[in-house]
Amino acid sequence: MMKIDFPEGTGKFSGLLTAVLFRFIDFLDINNETITTYRIKKLRLSNSLDPKNSNHRNLEKEIGILLQGPIYPVTTFRICERYKALYPKVKIVFSTWNTESSDEISRIRQLGIHVIENEIPQIPGPSNINLQIASTKSGIDYLSTFPITYVLKNRSDCWLSSDFFLEYFRTLIAHYSNEDSRLIVPSYNSFLFRLYSPSDQIQFGRLETLKFYWDCPLVDEKITDFRFSESYLVRSMLERQGLIVQNNIQESLAIYRDKFIFADNEQLGFVLNKGSKNWPGNRWAPDGYPQPMSEIQFWIWLELQAGMEKILLDYEALPSHGSSESVEDSL
Repeated sequence: MMKIDFPEGTGKFSGLLTAVLFRFIDFLDINNETITTYRIKKLRLSNSLDPKNSNHRNLEKEIGILLQGPIYPVTTFRICERYKALYPKVKIVFSTWNTESSDEISRIRQLGIHVIENEIPQIPGPSNINLQIASTKSGIDYLSTFPITYVLKNRSDCWLSSDFFLEYFRTLIAHYSNEDSRLIVPSYNSFLFRLYSPSDQIQFGRLETLKFYWDCPLVDEKITDFRFSESYLVRSMLERQGLIVQNNIQESLAIYRDKFIFADNEQLGFVLNKGSKNWPGNRWAPDGYPQPMSEIQFWIWLELQAGMEKILLDYEALPSHGSSESVEDSL
């Protein structure tokens, strides 16, 4: 089964496109013995959902939203517009760069969103990790000046298309967070068998938890043991907690079990309009579990709560024969 996302929206063009797609998809399915579905993700808020008349959105006193990163054409403004329309009283800050378009920054400010224009770090670091650290820190520091308990950290190139994503986060925290200190991340880009690899694109948790997580040093240009951004962030967190990183699958799974909650993309309506239009849940490991590129779905995280023995057996049975280096090389 293949899913195709069209996050551009609906309208006359999409109606025409749908008719053409139906014929093309039917042709493919008949010839390939497949079932193909598609979806259209609206960036604009549905007219049938009026936040002013919604009684379930009393979140403004406890939750802040941090959008961070550069301004992506169309996408970033639409994310800001949608989030502000969905949660008009929630404090939203966009932490970006002083090199971004002043016109675009002005448009975002006109939505009632506070914009921080940061200086870009001189050393961007591998995968621009220093840029993400700097813009995230700046946004969290701003939100820290308000009586906010929880923060959603959201990269500026991805968005949550569910109309109730903050309510969903709060429900997960209430039911599953150990002492209210876990971070919720999406299953997308959170790889089960790659060591220390929870997604850094979307994160939700207590303000002080996120503040500590991102209070890590910038990466020096002379670094020799950098693997990937997610691993750097987790290892830094462990080291600042006074722990010695064991660098093994058992510790990695224990961190997933104890310090995070993994939310399914479907429940969040997670969309990443970057690199590929594939449905996020089908992008890395479309052929089932277990695979070297298996992501941490909610059911897998629940399995970890019961014990990691079965998942360790699945890890050992991988074609890479349980080698973390081989798993990392495949991603």
